Amino acid sequence: MTMVLPYLLFLVGLLLILKGADWLVDTARYFARRFGVSELVIGVTVVSICTTLPEAAVSVASAIAGEPSMALSNIFGSIAANVGLILALLFFIARPEIKEKSTTVINCVMLLVSLLFVGLNLMLFSGIPQGSGLVFLALFVLFLCSNVRNAKKHPSKKVEADTSKKALALQILFFLLGVVGITAGAHLLVTYGVQIATLWGLPTMVIGLTLTSIGTALPELVSTVIAIRKKAYGLSIGNLLGAGILNILMVVGASASVKGLPVPPIFMSYHLPALFLMVSGVLLFTLYGDRRYTRLNGGILFFMYLTYLWIGTLTA
Repeated sequence: MTMVLPYLLFLVGLLLILKGADWLVDTARYFARRFGVSELVIGVTVVSICTTLPEAAVSVASAIAGEPSMALSNIFGSIAANVGLILALLFFIARPEIKEKSTTVINCVMLLVSLLFVGLNLMLFSGIPQGSGLVFLALFVLFLCSNVRNAKKHPSKKVEADTSKKALALQILFFLLGVVGITAGAHLLVTYGVQIATLWGLPTMVIGLTLTSIGTALPELVSTVIAIRKKAYGLSIGNLLGAGILNILMVVGASASVKGLPVPPIFMSYHLPALFLMVSGVLLFTLYGDRRYTRLNGGILFFMYLTYLWIGTLTA
C-alpha cells in the first residue's frame, strides 16, 4: 500500500486540476461577457495568474531549500511546455483565427524582453540577486496595470449574462474553488511526482525540466483542452502567453526576492536561447500568418519543444 500511495495521490492531484481548470475557464468567460472585457485580456491577467500559482509555489520552495537549479528549470521548463507543447497543441487541433493581433504581438514582445532581462542578469551577476528579484516584481505590477488600462481603452461588446447578485456571488465562489483545486492539485502532483521520479533515480535538473515543469503546466494544459472544447481560443492564447510572462516577472521575482538565485552557466548558454527561439516563432506566426494559425505552426513549435527537452536532458 505504501508503494501505491504516491501514485494514488498523484492521480487525485490530476483530477483536482481537471475540475479546477473547468471552473476557472467557465467563470473567466462569464466575467469577460458580463464586463465587456476581451477573453484574451482576461486570459493574460486573471487566468494566467491563477494557473501560474503552482509554478510560484514550487520555485519559491526550491529557492528557500537551496535548489536554484530546480527553481529555474521548473520555470523555464514550464514556459517551454506552455509554448512548445500546449500552444502547439492548440494550433494543431483547433487552428484558431488570428484575432487581436496587436495584443498577442505585444505579449510576445513582453515575454521576449523579460527573457532578455533574465539574460542580462545572468551576464552581469551569474545569477539573479535579490535586488533584481524586486525589480521583476515591480515590472509584474506594471504589466498588470498595462493590461487593465488596455482593457479599458479597447472594451469588447458585452454579451448577455445573468447580472444578478446571486449569479455573481456564485461565479466568484466557483472561481475561488477553481483556484483552490488547481493549487492543491498541482501541489499533490508535483510532490508525489518528484517522489516517484526520485525513486526512479532521475537528476534534479531533469526532474525540473520534465516532471515538475509539465506537472505545474498541467493547469494551462487542462484549461487549453477545455477552451478548445468551448471554443474560447483567445482565452487560451492569452493564458499561455501571460503565464510565460508571469513565470518570469512573478515567479522568478518572488524566488529571487526570497533568496538570490545563483544560476548554472547552462541556463545562459542553452535554455534562454532555446526559449527565445520558441517565443520568436509564435511572434512570427502571429505577424505573418494568413488569418489562422496552422497545423504546420503547431508542428514546428512541438519539434522545437522535443529538441529542447532532448538536449536539455542530455546536458543535465
